[in-house]
Amino acid sequence: MKKLKTFDIFVNEKYKDPNYNPLEGDCGVTINDKDFTFSVKKLVEYVKKNYKSEHININDVKKIGLFKDLIKSKPNKGGKFFFNNKWKKSEDLTDEEWEKFKEEQRDIFINSNLKYPIIVVYDKNKITNILDGNHRIEKATYLNKKTIKAYKIPSSDIPKIEKKIK
Repeated sequence: MKKLKTFDIFVNEKYKDPNYNPLEGDCGVTINDKDFTFSVKKLVEYVKKNYKSEHININDVKKIGLFKDLIKSKPNKGGKFFFNNKWKKSEDLTDEEWEKFKEEQRDIFINSNLKYPIIVVYDKNKITNILDGNHRIEKATYLNKKTIKAYKIPSSDIPKIEKKIK
């Protein structure tokens, strides 16, 4: 019981790792079989200037989130995801890399801050991808939140954004 209480303290944002910077690194998304990669810092700066945030229903994003099945088991052959700032095929992922990935994801989840909006991509009024914010979605779900702040970007804007912030 004591471990759960300690974990709850971390998850409720009373713990801050001074070495953790969520704007470091890259994020990626695949749209229509094309991979797009962004510097998180540049993406966040651009989106903040060009889009308005709004509250969206957590159920609209948690079903497409990175963690819905990923942390439970190693990805199936043929899948790919963004790991160590590059796209990686699941079959090329070693068991050591998989364990390191799970540990890193847990630490990022603990340190994620829900005051910052996530960034989602939509097409025809349906959210199709999460560009940035998987850890915040998972945290909001864990905390039984009903909504989460988000920037919604039309999928047609993604290639233009990639060109502008490279």
